[in-house]
Amino acid sequence: MRNELSEVFKPAVGQPDYPAQEALHASKSPETAWNLSRSFFGNTLTAHLPGMFVVNGRRGGYRAVSITGNHCELQCDHCKGALLKSMDHAPDGASLRKIGLDAYARGDRGILISGGLRRSRQASVA
Repeated sequence: MRNELSEVFKPAVGQPDYPAQEALHASKSPETAWNLSRSFFGNTLTAHLPGMFVVNGRRGGYRAVSITGNHCELQCDHCKGALLKSMDHAPDGASLRKIGLDAYARGDRGILISGGLRRSRQASVA
């Protein structure tokens, strides 16, 4: 699935190609992570609203997609898996690609890829 996704989902025009390897190493030090993030994105925080939420009569421009279906073993207090039920489900690369292309065709700004976790904190892809 990873190779399929890299062909479909690339940084938006004007967005930096954030170095995944550097980010992985930076995650071990909050200060390094902070400095790396600032070097790529500056000091501006941009928040985006997922499509399942409506604020001031406007629906978010990012379609939410779960790659784990409704499944989440963690059941954290903030969600308890309920948010996954409101998302489109993409059990494989082909369905994720279709959802992404449909979102593009209807004018969405992008998609939010999410999903539940196992107790081991790993995603259990549907």
